[in-house]
Amino acid sequence: MEGSFAAVRELLAGYARVPEEEIRYFLGLTRRVRLDRGELMTRAGERPRDFGLVLSGLVRKFYVTPRGRDVTRGFAMEGELVGAYAALLGRCASQLSVQALEDSRVLVVEFEAFERLYDRHPSWNTLGRRVAEALFVEREQRAAELLTLSAEQRYEALLARSPALVERVPQYQIASYLGITPVSLSRIRARRAQRRRA
Repeated sequence: MEGSFAAVRELLAGYARVPEEEIRYFLGLTRRVRLDRGELMTRAGERPRDFGLVLSGLVRKFYVTPRGRDVTRGFAMEGELVGAYAALLGRCASQLSVQALEDSRVLVVEFEAFERLYDRHPSWNTLGRRVAEALFVEREQRAAELLTLSAEQRYEALLARSPALVERVPQYQIASYLGITPVSLSRIRARRAQRRRA
Protein backbone atom coordinates (compact mmCIF):
# COMPACT_ATOMS: atom_id res chain seq x y z
CA MET A 1 0.00 0.00 0.00
CA GLU A 2 3.04 2.33 0.22
CA GLY A 3 2.76 3.16 -3.49
CA SER A 4 -0.88 4.01 -2.94
CA PHE A 5 0.04 6.11 0.11
CA ALA A 6 2.46 8.21 -1.95
CA ALA A 7 -0.07 8.67 -4.77
CA VAL A 8 -2.87 9.63 -2.38
CA ARG A 9 -0.65 11.98 -0.35
CA GLU A 10 0.47 13.75 -3.54
CA LEU A 11 -3.11 14.12 -4.79
CA LEU A 12 -4.46 15.37 -1.46
CA ALA A 13 -1.62 17.85 -1.02
CA GLY A 14 -2.97 19.75 -4.01
CA TYR A 15 -6.21 20.39 -2.13
CA ALA A 16 -5.59 20.37 1.63
CA ARG A 17 -3.14 19.49 4.40
CA VAL A 18 -4.35 16.07 5.48
CA PRO A 19 -2.37 14.52 8.37
CA GLU A 20 -0.56 11.28 7.59
CA GLU A 21 -2.63 9.34 10.13
CA GLU A 22 -5.78 10.50 8.34
CA ILE A 23 -4.38 9.42 4.98
CA ARG A 24 -3.61 5.99 6.44
CA TYR A 25 -7.13 5.76 7.83
CA PHE A 26 -8.51 6.72 4.42
CA LEU A 27 -6.42 4.02 2.73
CA GLY A 28 -8.04 1.48 5.04
CA LEU A 29 -11.37 2.36 3.39
CA THR A 30 -10.08 1.79 -0.14
CA ARG A 31 -9.58 -1.16 -2.42
CA ARG A 32 -7.57 -1.57 -5.61
CA VAL A 33 -9.54 -2.37 -8.73
CA ARG A 34 -8.01 -3.62 -11.95
CA LEU A 35 -9.85 -2.59 -15.10
CA ASP A 36 -9.03 -4.33 -18.35
CA ARG A 37 -9.03 -2.22 -21.49
CA GLY A 38 -12.64 -1.61 -22.50
CA GLU A 39 -14.04 -2.56 -19.08
CA LEU A 40 -16.56 -0.26 -17.42
CA MET A 41 -16.04 1.12 -13.92
CA THR A 42 -19.41 2.89 -14.01
CA ARG A 43 -22.30 2.01 -16.32
CA ALA A 44 -24.95 4.54 -17.36
CA GLY A 45 -28.35 3.66 -15.94
CA GLU A 46 -26.90 2.18 -12.75
CA ARG A 47 -26.37 3.93 -9.44
CA PRO A 48 -22.65 4.26 -8.67
CA ARG A 49 -21.42 3.65 -5.14
CA ASP A 50 -17.79 4.70 -5.39
CA PHE A 51 -15.18 6.85 -7.08
CA GLY A 52 -11.46 6.45 -7.42
CA LEU A 53 -7.95 7.65 -8.03
CA VAL A 54 -6.26 6.39 -11.19
CA LEU A 55 -3.00 4.76 -10.10
CA SER A 56 -2.04 3.63 -13.61
CA GLY A 57 -3.71 3.63 -16.98
CA LEU A 58 -6.29 5.83 -18.63
CA VAL A 59 -10.08 6.04 -18.44
CA ARG A 60 -12.70 8.05 -20.26
CA LYS A 61 -16.07 9.41 -19.17
CA PHE A 62 -18.77 9.36 -21.82
CA TYR A 63 -22.48 9.64 -22.54
CA VAL A 64 -24.51 7.72 -25.10
CA THR A 65 -27.06 9.76 -27.06
CA PRO A 66 -30.60 8.43 -27.73
CA ARG A 67 -29.34 7.52 -31.21
CA GLY A 68 -26.57 5.41 -29.70
CA ARG A 69 -23.63 7.72 -30.39
CA ASP A 70 -20.83 7.99 -27.81
CA VAL A 71 -20.02 11.53 -26.65
CA THR A 72 -16.81 11.79 -24.65
CA ARG A 73 -17.10 13.99 -21.56
CA GLY A 74 -13.50 13.72 -20.39
CA PHE A 75 -10.53 11.57 -19.45
CA ALA A 76 -8.56 10.70 -16.33
CA MET A 77 -4.94 9.60 -16.21
CA GLU A 78 -2.56 8.66 -13.42
CA GLY A 79 -3.00 10.80 -10.32
CA GLU A 80 -6.47 12.02 -11.29
CA LEU A 81 -9.86 11.38 -9.71
CA VAL A 82 -12.59 9.61 -11.64
CA GLY A 83 -16.25 8.93 -10.95
CA ALA A 84 -19.82 9.85 -11.79
CA TYR A 85 -19.92 12.70 -9.27
CA ALA A 86 -23.37 14.08 -10.07
CA ALA A 87 -24.93 10.64 -9.60
CA LEU A 88 -22.96 10.06 -6.40
CA LEU A 89 -24.13 13.36 -4.94
CA GLY A 90 -27.70 12.79 -6.09
CA ARG A 91 -27.66 9.13 -5.08
CA CYS A 92 -29.26 8.30 -8.40
CA ALA A 93 -28.56 6.39 -11.59
CA SER A 94 -25.66 7.74 -13.59
CA GLN A 95 -26.08 9.25 -17.03
CA LEU A 96 -22.35 8.81 -17.47
CA SER A 97 -20.26 5.71 -18.14
CA VAL A 98 -16.62 5.38 -17.11
CA GLN A 99 -14.49 3.04 -19.22
CA ALA A 100 -10.83 2.00 -19.21
CA LEU A 101 -9.04 2.95 -22.43
CA GLU A 102 -5.95 1.07 -21.25
CA ASP A 103 -5.44 -1.65 -18.67
CA SER A 104 -5.79 0.43 -15.51
CA ARG A 105 -5.50 0.24 -11.75
CA VAL A 106 -7.82 2.45 -9.72
CA LEU A 107 -7.84 3.00 -5.96
CA VAL A 108 -11.55 2.99 -5.16
CA VAL A 109 -13.49 4.22 -2.12
CA GLU A 110 -17.21 4.08 -1.41
CA PHE A 111 -18.63 7.59 -1.57
CA GLU A 112 -20.67 7.23 1.63
CA ALA A 113 -17.55 6.09 3.53
CA PHE A 114 -15.69 9.09 2.17
CA GLU A 115 -18.47 11.46 3.26
CA ARG A 116 -18.17 10.15 6.83
CA LEU A 117 -14.58 11.45 6.86
CA TYR A 118 -15.97 14.99 7.07
CA ASP A 119 -16.81 14.34 10.74
CA ARG A 120 -13.37 12.87 11.51
CA HIS A 121 -11.05 15.79 10.80
CA PRO A 122 -11.45 19.36 9.46
CA SER A 123 -8.94 18.69 6.66
CA TRP A 124 -11.47 16.41 4.94
CA ASN A 125 -14.01 19.24 4.82
CA THR A 126 -11.42 21.52 3.24
CA LEU A 127 -10.47 18.83 0.77
CA GLY A 128 -14.09 18.08 -0.18
CA ARG A 129 -14.82 21.76 -0.78
CA ARG A 130 -11.70 22.31 -2.88
CA VAL A 131 -12.31 19.20 -4.99
CA ALA A 132 -15.88 20.43 -5.64
CA GLU A 133 -14.51 23.87 -6.56
CA ALA A 134 -11.97 22.34 -8.95
CA LEU A 135 -14.69 20.26 -10.62
CA PHE A 136 -16.85 23.37 -10.98
CA VAL A 137 -14.00 25.34 -12.57
CA GLU A 138 -13.24 22.45 -14.93
CA ARG A 139 -16.90 22.26 -16.00
CA GLU A 140 -17.05 26.03 -16.48
CA GLN A 141 -13.86 26.02 -18.55
CA ARG A 142 -15.14 23.14 -20.70
CA ALA A 143 -18.45 24.91 -21.35
CA ALA A 144 -16.67 28.17 -22.21
CA GLU A 145 -14.36 26.39 -24.67
CA LEU A 146 -17.26 24.66 -26.41
CA LEU A 147 -19.26 27.87 -26.66
CA THR A 148 -16.57 30.43 -27.48
CA LEU A 149 -13.61 28.74 -29.19
CA SER A 150 -13.26 27.38 -32.70
CA ALA A 151 -12.60 23.65 -33.10
CA GLU A 152 -8.94 24.38 -33.80
CA GLN A 153 -8.66 26.59 -30.71
CA ARG A 154 -10.25 23.83 -28.60
CA TYR A 155 -7.68 21.36 -29.93
CA GLU A 156 -4.84 23.80 -29.19
CA ALA A 157 -6.17 24.30 -25.64
CA LEU A 158 -6.28 20.53 -25.09
CA LEU A 159 -2.73 20.15 -26.42
CA ALA A 160 -1.49 22.91 -24.11
CA ARG A 161 -3.29 21.45 -21.10
CA SER A 162 -2.47 17.78 -21.64
CA PRO A 163 -0.11 16.89 -24.50
CA ALA A 164 0.45 13.35 -23.15
CA LEU A 165 -3.28 12.69 -23.21
CA VAL A 166 -3.53 13.51 -26.92
CA GLU A 167 -0.81 10.93 -27.61
CA ARG A 168 -2.59 8.17 -25.67
CA VAL A 169 -6.24 8.62 -26.67
CA PRO A 170 -7.63 7.39 -30.03
CA GLN A 171 -8.19 10.34 -32.35
CA TYR A 172 -11.89 9.62 -32.83
CA GLN A 173 -12.38 9.98 -29.07
CA ILE A 174 -10.38 13.22 -29.03
CA ALA A 175 -12.71 14.44 -31.80
CA SER A 176 -15.75 13.42 -29.76
CA TYR A 177 -14.40 15.29 -26.72
CA LEU A 178 -13.85 18.40 -28.87
CA GLY A 179 -17.35 18.17 -30.32
CA ILE A 180 -16.17 17.63 -33.91
CA THR A 181 -15.97 14.77 -36.40
CA PRO A 182 -12.81 12.67 -36.82
CA VAL A 183 -12.51 14.10 -40.35
CA SER A 184 -12.49 17.66 -38.97
CA LEU A 185 -9.82 16.72 -36.43
CA SER A 186 -7.74 15.13 -39.16
CA ARG A 187 -7.89 18.38 -41.15
CA ILE A 188 -6.91 20.42 -38.08
CA ARG A 189 -3.93 18.14 -37.46
CA ALA A 190 -2.90 18.35 -41.12
CA ARG A 191 -3.02 22.18 -41.05
CA ARG A 192 -0.92 22.24 -37.87
CA ALA A 193 1.65 19.89 -39.44
CA GLN A 194 1.77 22.03 -42.59
CA ARG A 195 2.38 25.20 -40.55
CA ARG A 196 5.21 23.50 -38.66
CA ARG A 197 6.88 22.50 -41.94
CA ALA A 198 6.54 26.01 -43.42
